[in-house]
Amino acid sequence: AVNKPTEPEIFYNRAQAQQQLKNYPAALADIEKAIQLNLKKPKSDIQLSLGITYAGLNRHQEAIAAFDVAL
Repeated sequence: AVNKPTEPEIFYNRAQAQQQLKNYPAALADIEKAIQLNLKKPKSDIQLSLGITYAGLNRHQEAIAAFDVAL
């Protein structure tokens, strides 16, 4: 039996795949879950991913804020 993923990197990696597929709602859900599970990635990487996802969702103010943090 396959367990449900609980490792934050799994959610982060899946979010990256969802971004490539332009499935931004699913990408956002996965990034948020990864953050909730205490993802161990540089903050700039997480914020960059959030910014890309927000931009894909036409949530431009949130995208700019995330990109600012990533810098």
